[in-house]
Amino acid sequence: MHRKTVALFLVLTTISSSAVSLLTKTHAVNWQPVVTFTGFNNNQTTELFRINGSEWRIIWSYTPHPQQPSLTAFSFFVYPKDEENNYIEHVIQYGSTNTSGTVYIHQGPKLYYLKILVANTQVYSIAVESDLDSEVGTGLLIAVIVAVFAIPIVATAVIIYVARRKRKQMKINLSPPPPPPPPPPPPSSFSNC
Repeated sequence: MHRKTVALFLVLTTISSSAVSLLTKTHAVNWQPVVTFTGFNNNQTTELFRINGSEWRIIWSYTPHPQQPSLTAFSFFVYPKDEENNYIEHVIQYGSTNTSGTVYIHQGPKLYYLKILVANTQVYSIAVESDLDSEVGTGLLIAVIVAVFAIPIVATAVIIYVARRKRKQMKINLSPPPPPPPPPPPPSSFSNC
């Protein structure tokens, strides 16, 4: 009986792990725009934007100052909402040799913002895109949460139930038999005269 319980627990754990791994995308292909930020020679902290998936990217470009390209600086830092010190990604570029690129971010759904710092740039553009295929709908998210948390809880409850039942059965088998009933009273030897 113990082997069956362990096997059941392993099966349930494997199912919950598989459900989570099926939702993890490795190659994003269905990019959709989220928000775009543009500016000139000015620093800015953007408004919050929501990322609903686990795969997103930032496509950036800037035009250096035509008369002083070597003095051009372009940078941005990606922060989760309510975070000011620990950014999750950044780009820092100087001059006119590498003026565009793409940064891929693999962080779960939440709100983010950018701090953009520039010097001697004519114009810059930052486009945020999210892979729609990596987005988890509310119903699916609830199903994943249930699979991840409920299956191990149910498996643990089954193991506890089986262990208690087995212990109770062992206790019944080990208890001494009940004492025999008392003997019947002897027949009376008195007779009515």
